[in-house]
Amino acid sequence: MAEVLLFIHDFKLGTKISDILTREDRSVEFVDDLTRWPGQLQSDTRLCIVDLDDTDFGTVHLISLLRASRPELQIVGYFKYTVKETHDKMKAAGCNLILTRSSLAKNIPTLVKNL
Repeated sequence: MAEVLLFIHDFKLGTKISDILTREDRSVEFVDDLTRWPGQLQSDTRLCIVDLDDTDFGTVHLISLLRASRPELQIVGYFKYTVKETHDKMKAAGCNLILTRSSLAKNIPTLVKNL
C-alpha cells in the first residue's frame, strides 16, 4: 500500500509532489474522498501531506482524526499563506510540520529521509 497519503485536490501540485515522491522510491496514494481515507491508511503509511487551504481537507477535525488514528504518523500541512492563528490551531490538532505551499516541493526529499 501507500507510504504517503496526499490530501491534495490541486492536480498540478499533486502531480508534482507525487513525481518527487516516486523519484524518492516512495509509494503514493491520493485521497479524493474523505469517507475513504480510513481505509487508505495502512500499517505502512508513514506520512500524510494535507492541503490546509482546501475546505475539505484543511480542517482541525481531519487533522485530529489522523493524529488519533496513528500517533506515530507524520502529518505535514501546507498553506499558500500562513496565518498565525490558523497555524497554531493546526499544530495543536496534530500537524508535525506546517510549510508554505512554495516550500513544500523543495522540502519533500528531506521529509522522506526521516521516514
